[in-house]
Amino acid sequence: MLTDIYADEMNKLLKDIKNVDLEEKSDVLDFVKKYTELIYNYNMVGLIYDYYKEDVEVLKENKLRLKGVDAVVKDILQLQAAFPDLKVSIENTIIYGNAQEGYKVYRRMKYKGTNTGYSRYGVATGRKLGNNCLALSIFYIRNIDGRWKITNEIEMRSAGLINCR
Repeated sequence: MLTDIYADEMNKLLKDIKNVDLEEKSDVLDFVKKYTELIYNYNMVGLIYDYYKEDVEVLKENKLRLKGVDAVVKDILQLQAAFPDLKVSIENTIIYGNAQEGYKVYRRMKYKGTNTGYSRYGVATGRKLGNNCLALSIFYIRNIDGRWKITNEIEMRSAGLINCR
């Protein structure tokens, strides 16, 4: 059954990131891909509480500043509410750093979805996200008390998301 396959895929991803040890850059790359897929493609937004520092600060487009993990969760939930079929694919990831000092991660991902839900920009338009709907982000992952956490992030979503709403 399709739901069983979906659940098996999701559970494998969860198992892979549960007790992640980011000793090498390849480990970080694997973690970022799986974590991003779980958040966006499997709608597991609650994982943000496990992998973001509680007092994280995220700088976004239009000088928007998200303070705290709750604000990050709210931002992604609003995006998913506007685009209930939202899916992302990571196009490129660059990683600098090491396990002792932490990692700086550059990620470019592409959005796909249809605006069928209400958003802060108004009622649903039914329009699809085009091929140019991207998010560029830079974030820092550090080991804090034995747990790998995202401590700071800068993210820019393309105007295509706003124009589609």
